[in-house]
Amino acid sequence: MSVNGRVLLARGAGTVGLRPLDSLVLTSSGSASHLAGQAASFTVEATDETGSPLAQLPISVGVAGANPQSLQAVTDSTGKATVSYTCAAAGTDTLQASAILNGMSLGSGQLTAT
Repeated sequence: MSVNGRVLLARGAGTVGLRPLDSLVLTSSGSASHLAGQAASFTVEATDETGSPLAQLPISVGVAGANPQSLQAVTDSTGKATVSYTCAAAGTDTLQASAILNGMSLGSGQLTAT
């Protein structure tokens, strides 16, 4: 059932709105291999359920592993944001982007950089 453009799911005697299919995609802006002392850059693309860009969305990218940290950015008019960091230590990092949109959490898949 659809009401005012929202998809609703019947649940017992009531209805529940379904979460929109907003998306965060995290990709490496260069090689996924980085040596200690080298910069590593990544792009996050945020889109709504129609594939349109989500502009001005604050993004956080968590880095776990050899170089743990949290990177912050805001998407531009094309729904993209770039983050980078310098690899202080050799080893593997796992990155994941997240954001809050309309009170709901969005998360990307994980990306591994070595």
